[in-house]
Amino acid sequence: MKRKIIFSLGIAILVLFGASSAVFLYLYHNPDYVKALLAREISRYAKSSLTIGDLSYSLHPLKIRARGIVFSPLDKGSGFHLQIPDLIADMTLEGPFGHKTLILKSLKMTRFQLRLSKDISISNILPEAGDSSLFSKGLKIIVAFFFFKDVQFQGAELIDGLIALQLKDQEVQATGIHLKTETDRSLTVSGSITLTVPSQNMRFEAPDVHMKTDGAFSFGNPQLRCFLTAHEMTLYSPRANVKTMSAMTTVIYDFSHKKMILEPMEMHLHGLTLKHDPDRQTTFRNPEINVEGMDLKAKLTYEQDLKGLSFESMGLDLQGITLKQEPGKKSILLNMNLKASGILSLLDHRMGSSISNLSVDKVLRLNGNLNAEFGKRTAIGLEVKEFNLSPQRIRDFLPSKVRKALDPFQLEAPLSLHGHMAGIKGQQQWEWDCNLKIRVKESPYSFTFEELRLHGDMSGEIHASGKFPAG
Repeated sequence: MKRKIIFSLGIAILVLFGASSAVFLYLYHNPDYVKALLAREISRYAKSSLTIGDLSYSLHPLKIRARGIVFSPLDKGSGFHLQIPDLIADMTLEGPFGHKTLILKSLKMTRFQLRLSKDISISNILPEAGDSSLFSKGLKIIVAFFFFKDVQFQGAELIDGLIALQLKDQEVQATGIHLKTETDRSLTVSGSITLTVPSQNMRFEAPDVHMKTDGAFSFGNPQLRCFLTAHEMTLYSPRANVKTMSAMTTVIYDFSHKKMILEPMEMHLHGLTLKHDPDRQTTFRNPEINVEGMDLKAKLTYEQDLKGLSFESMGLDLQGITLKQEPGKKSILLNMNLKASGILSLLDHRMGSSISNLSVDKVLRLNGNLNAEFGKRTAIGLEVKEFNLSPQRIRDFLPSKVRKALDPFQLEAPLSLHGHMAGIKGQQQWEWDCNLKIRVKESPYSFTFEELRLHGDMSGEIHASGKFPAG
């Protein structure tokens, strides 16, 4: 009885093996059928349209060549559109069954285009539960067990690629994309990026962007580490212009925790101009600000699940700040330094920061805590631990009428201030609540009016508490 069972099982295995071999040989020698089968099943699985102009392949060596690949929505609407004119891949499979790694020894893709829009949705691409044919279910099992669990790049080159993203009135384009593997198996990517917002007449250009991974790139690696640089960036808009910017950082992305770290992130800027907004009421009649240079350095961490961006040890230096006030009046030249840490939450629309130092030349110096809300309501809160202000130097920032009224009075020593203030933006104006103390200690002063001259030392304290405007 056992012999009959073993014999029957052996016959069944031979028949299955023979049938599988026949199917395999048929598929191997009929690439047109495989091309149509893949296009049909992938289109059904991904709920999208896939067409392949020409497909050829071999097993020894493992090589695939495809031309005229077009992947787009079934309804030919917006969302996404992928086009690959020519693709050549030389590959090997290494490792035991169920744990194989697909090694891309050589992958070459030319003039690929990927276009995305605001209508794209992962749910429109991925299949619904149970929405798959017997072939696609079997295909998933075969790929998962017999094919590969990981992909590694040994040699790859993507030439003259384009990625475009359309979001309402914003368009982002990455053009001239060139990707290749180096001798140390690291990946390098270069290209240019353009951001345009036609409704605001705004255009940002980054013509020289480079990225290089730290070591070999692998989808199975839980962490991606790369070095990113961008040079000769420019910004133009009616409100702000930047002649040139450069940035560099080490990017670390943790796939398991969905966390991205930029450490450190450095940015250098030259030639910033902030222009006048005619619809906004300001203290100055013509408040245009020019900045000769800016240096920014910080460690940034973004957590995807929490939608939180934290910045640590941020240092910001602004050199050659020029404030243009009234026509015919000499411009004011300043330097500013800021050191702070904090977190910005995009989930609950809040920001909190600790300012260890904010100084503007010898005009003022501040340290304290700043909190803000920008969700359903707009609010700001400032705790002042230390604030020193030079009464003489602050005069240059005041309107001419106020300066003229203060001319008879001179106070040399700085004013110190501490306390807190909070503001909430109402429908028509801001509403403030404060509790502040202003002190001056043994400061030489003088007062001159016609023939009256007074001088001496002044000490005192002013306590301001309450709401304004008064309800």
